[in-house]
Amino acid sequence: MTDNLDQLKEQWRRLSVGGQRLDDANRRITDELTRRRVSTTQQRLAKRLRKYVILGLVLPVLAPTLYYVLECPLWFAILYGLFGILMMVANAFLVNYIREADLISMPVADAVRRAVNIRLWQTRIRIMGIACGAALLASLFFFIADRNEPGLIFAGIIGLAVGLSVSIPRCLKNMRLARRLEESLSEG
Repeated sequence: MTDNLDQLKEQWRRLSVGGQRLDDANRRITDELTRRRVSTTQQRLAKRLRKYVILGLVLPVLAPTLYYVLECPLWFAILYGLFGILMMVANAFLVNYIREADLISMPVADAVRRAVNIRLWQTRIRIMGIACGAALLASLFFFIADRNEPGLIFAGIIGLAVGLSVSIPRCLKNMRLARRLEESLSEG
């Protein structure tokens, strides 16, 4: 009877040691997966926001079209171009802010704080872009309506609908990526 008890104790001890090794391996794998998820999410967010930098470069190129083709006032074409430059600079700042941080090697509290700041700056830039863009679009529609060309008004409405249908899902995806980055760091 004591032999069976000793054998059971020995088997229990071996299982405990094996279970500890499995727990350690599981912890290492979980940490590695978290690091990879953080790194991938950080890179994806920066890559997506870099497209807005390029888009900001396009607006100053299109500004002369507003003046020469649509016959908008010169001050409006200049503001349109400056809006593009402002958005380009703001998004370039955010892309650099995201890329320059090695979130994986930072202390967790600092990395989470950085991710919160990324979301904060993303929100600020979005609000600034929406406010300035809405003012510019309202002015543009005023100039188009003043010309009393139904085809041009219809084209403007279609352009607005297409622009919103493309930009809103992209904006939501970027917000989800920033939130996922923060959550990944908070979990780790």
